[in-house]
Amino acid sequence: MKTHDPFISSLVATLVALFLWSSTSRAADPPPNVLLIISDDHGWSDYGFMGHAEISTPALDRLARESLTFERGYSPVPLCRPALASIVTGLYPHQHGVTGNDPELPDKTVNPQTQRTNPRFQPYYEKLTARFASHPNFIRDLTSRGYVALQTGKWWEGDPIKTAGFTHAMTQGVGKG
Repeated sequence: MKTHDPFISSLVATLVALFLWSSTSRAADPPPNVLLIISDDHGWSDYGFMGHAEISTPALDRLARESLTFERGYSPVPLCRPALASIVTGLYPHQHGVTGNDPELPDKTVNPQTQRTNPRFQPYYEKLTARFASHPNFIRDLTSRGYVALQTGKWWEGDPIKTAGFTHAMTQGVGKG
């Protein structure tokens, strides 16, 4: 008749208990901080940490030294609104529907400089903003995981909290979104 060795049984039970204890008592690594800085009209080399010989950016240089930097980004379009919408959604302009800074308007007689404030055209802006807001985006993904997301600076898509999922915002978009 075979019998179980009490030493082996105790050893296995101890190892299983230690494994279970270590996997539950260990604190999970904290999530990484995410900081996305986007600025208009800068070339990729216009920062000290990217090798510019004359421009001094000491605070950004230090941040870059202590961080992971995204150095190979390419814009799918040379306009700010659709480029920003692409960054946020991960989609090309023809996919998210924001293909220009302003929506295509049927009335070509209106001065483009004043159309953004013209109440007749507000529905066109609202439609474009709603189309943007209908797509998943990385901001909503981060905030759903407990991140705080602050928007500052230029934002075209209405209320940044409602349309993109930011938790805090300092500016209001062009449309009333």
